[in-house]
Amino acid sequence: MMSDRRRYCRRESALRATATSCDGATTFQCHVQNITAGGAKLTFATAVDLPHEFELEIPQLALNVEARMVWREGEECGVTFIWPQQAGYR
Repeated sequence: MMSDRRRYCRRESALRATATSCDGATTFQCHVQNITAGGAKLTFATAVDLPHEFELEIPQLALNVEARMVWREGEECGVTFIWPQQAGYR
């Protein structure tokens, strides 16, 4: 039996989100397939040219956070949240 090495428990979701490039020039609509305290799995309507780091807004959670892509496969990608250290998040 394989153990799950994730740091946080995943929660399945069907939330809408917006990924915006750091310079604000490019915006992509997406869905959050699952989410944890440390990141999320995003799905886009088509494969997009998403920057490595971007701002992710999830209005239903009142969440607006910087994110870093850790993997990408077609229309899906996994991201980790870049929490401000001064806020005490980990």
